Amino acid sequence: MVKTLKILLFYILIIIMVIMLFCVFMQFLLRYGFNTSYQVLEEVSNFSLTWITFLGAAAIFFEEKHIKIRFIRKLVSGNLQKGLALIAEILITFFLGVFTIKSAQLAYLVRFQSSVFLQVPMVYMYMSMPISGLLMMIYQVKKLKTWAGSPGEDTQESS
Repeated sequence: MVKTLKILLFYILIIIMVIMLFCVFMQFLLRYGFNTSYQVLEEVSNFSLTWITFLGAAAIFFEEKHIKIRFIRKLVSGNLQKGLALIAEILITFFLGVFTIKSAQLAYLVRFQSSVFLQVPMVYMYMSMPISGLLMMIYQVKKLKTWAGSPGEDTQESS
């Protein structure tokens, strides 16, 4: 399931990136070539950038390419190192849960607001946060299940 999510996520990111690049290029061309500007293109670019940011964070989380602080773990050895890794994973899970819930609450608060030119409900932009949080949470739970099944093979876990 996670592998399918990962592949789907990367394709979605590619599509959004192409849309954003097209909008930014057209905005540049129109602004400097024809001395005019379309706010619709700017809004689509803003929506795209928001979705790329949060879905990209989920994609990086899936690949475990995010920033990891390992210097504390390297100071200790053995079971203490494994214990620190477990604490770190639990803290990450807690943070993702809080992030997902709070960002869903934020999206709920802006459900009646619309963008200026497109008149698209702003909830569509803000939903990028709880969706990415949920995707990261799915991966984190899978990671914790794997880690709990074989805690001795803890070499790549973040701390």
